[in-house]
Amino acid sequence: MIESIKKNLKPKILISNLILIIGIVIFVTLYGAVFGSSNSLIGVCAITAMLMFVDVHLSLKLNEAIITT
Repeated sequence: MIESIKKNLKPKILISNLILIIGIVIFVTLYGAVFGSSNSLIGVCAITAMLMFVDVHLSLKLNEAIITT
């Protein structure tokens, strides 16, 4: 198990995940600064939705979408 963890800890993946986390923190901080700190949760929801829709395959037909879910 430790070997598989070490195998997945590649520098390229770590750096890309670190950049992603820094980007998320910056986005939420700026969103809170622009729209008020009480709306920071909406910024978190917005960035979560944006990141989720990046990986979604939206070109499925309706019957294919029903089958795959």
